[in-house]
Order: sequence, then structure tokens, then C-alpha cells
Amino acid sequence: MGDIHNWIQLDPIEVNKPHQRQIDGVTVNVLVPSYDVPKAVGACVREDGKFFEIRFKYDDEETQLFSTEFQQETNVQIYRAKDSKRLYRIVIDLDMARTDNAKAINIIIKAINGISGTAPRPSRSGNYELAGNVVREKLAVLRETASR
Repeated sequence: MGDIHNWIQLDPIEVNKPHQRQIDGVTVNVLVPSYDVPKAVGACVREDGKFFEIRFKYDDEETQLFSTEFQQETNVQIYRAKDSKRLYRIVIDLDMARTDNAKAINIIIKAINGISGTAPRPSRSGNYELAGNVVREKLAVLRETASR
């Protein structure tokens, strides 16, 4: 695992914007719980030089992570916390990460959407959606800071 030297601090108000959802026929404004909102994101090239890794920081860090199988279709592996199931790391093949921004984002979002359907609690899908939005907004900057 490589070191991240430049973490990007995230504004929780900007990251966690309310959205409307239908619950039992009633439209409600929904926010992701604050403990599921990452406070920072960073990236690095792993020490083996083959993979690009995106990491998320939360107010309370969990050390025990488990990963999805490395998805052949997307070349992405996702690490979640053992207890909370929050998304902590996204690892993508370095060549894939270096493709054009839109293609890399689509591949990462596809992998995140793949785990959203397996969320043990519906509330975790909000964490995955937020992580996807952060990747969508910050990937270009993350690639630039990881290559320094």
C-alpha cells in the first residue's frame, strides 16, 4: 500500500446534499448520516506500481477491512469496513485509472453500484452513493496529486 501525502478535505454540507425519496408513498428529504460522510479523500499509486488506490477518511476510522473480489469486468476492488460496511478504499488497475477521466469514473461507479445491491442495510447505499459522487467530482485532482 502506498502513502497518501495530499488529502483533500471534503465539506460535509457540499458532499451530503439532501435528496428526495419516496417512503411508503410520502416524499421526504433524506440525508446520509454524518458518520457515513467521508471527511477527506486521497489517492496514491501502490508500491508495486500496478494499481491506483483511492481512500476515504471518516471521523472514526475502522481498521478491519474486507474486500470484494477483484472484478474482472471493471478491474476494480473495493474495501469496506468489517463492522460498518462503509467504503474505505477503491483499487483500480493503474492503466485503467490513466484512461480518460469519464471512462475511469464510469468503471469505478459501475463497481460501486455492484456492491450497493449487496449492502447489508439500505442505509449503507447512501455511503456508497456519496463515495461515487466524490470520485466523480475529484478523480482528476486525485490522479494529479497521486502522481506527485
